[in-house]
Amino acid sequence: LLAPLGLVLACYGWYNFVRFGNPFNTGFVYQFVEFDKRAELARGTLFSLRYLIPNALYYLLAPIRVFSRFPYVRPVYYQHPLFERILANFDLLPSKYRVEDAVGLIFAAPTLLYGLVLARKWLMGEIPVRFQHDEGGPDSAGIPMVSEGTLGILMMFAGMAAAVPDVLYQWSVTRYQLDFVPLLTLVAILGLWRSYSDTRPFPIGSRLAKATILLIVTMGTLVSLLLAVSGAGSNFDDLNPELLSRLIELLPHW
Repeated sequence: LLAPLGLVLACYGWYNFVRFGNPFNTGFVYQFVEFDKRAELARGTLFSLRYLIPNALYYLLAPIRVFSRFPYVRPVYYQHPLFERILANFDLLPSKYRVEDAVGLIFAAPTLLYGLVLARKWLMGEIPVRFQHDEGGPDSAGIPMVSEGTLGILMMFAGMAAAVPDVLYQWSVTRYQLDFVPLLTLVAILGLWRSYSDTRPFPIGSRLAKATILLIVTMGTLVSLLLAVSGAGSNFDDLNPELLSRLIELLPHW
C-alpha cells in the first residue's frame, strides 16, 4: 500500500535534485514576492492555526457577486465586509491574514455536497459490500472487494489532507482550491451515483433525485464557466478584449 507513495516521493525528490541540487529543496526559498516568506515562516506567521477559521469561511461561503452584464458573476476581491466584521468581533482576524480573491465552494461547486451524501451512507452502513463471486468470479473466492464507500472515504481524507496547507496559509486565493477540489469532486461523483442508484426503485424519489442532480450539476457548471471568464486568474479581458466586448453587447443584460 505504501509503494505508490514511496514512488511518488522518490520521483519528487529526484525532480527537486535536478532543479536545485537537493531532493528536499522544493524551490520555496527562490520565490519572487513582495515580502520574505522565509522570515515569515521562521516567525510562525506564514502558516498558523489562526488562519483556519478565516480560510474555511472564505473557501466555503464567500458569496458570488452578481452583475447585470456578461459574465454576470464575479468573485469577491479582498476581504468581504461582512466576514471581516464577524471575524473581528470574535477576534479571529489575524493582522497578517490577506484575501486576494475568494469564491465559496457552496456556490461555485455545489456538486461537492454529494460527498457528504456518500459519507453519511457509508457511516450508516447503507453501501453494500460486494464479493468477487458477485462479479462473475468463482463462488469459492468469496473475497470482499473494496466498496465505493470505502474508496470514497479514503479519497475524501486525501482531499482534506491536501487542503491542510491551504487553510493554514496566511493568504486566501481561489486557485489554491485546485490542490484539493479534484479529489473531492471524485468523492462527489460517487455520492451522486449512490444517491441516484438508491432512489431508482421509487418512482417519485427517483424523479426528484434526477431533477436535483441535474439542477445542481447544471448550476455549478454554468457558474464555474462564467467565473473562469471573470476570475482573478483569468486573462480573458486582457488578451481578448474585443471578443469580451462583443459578448457583453450580444448577450442579454438588464
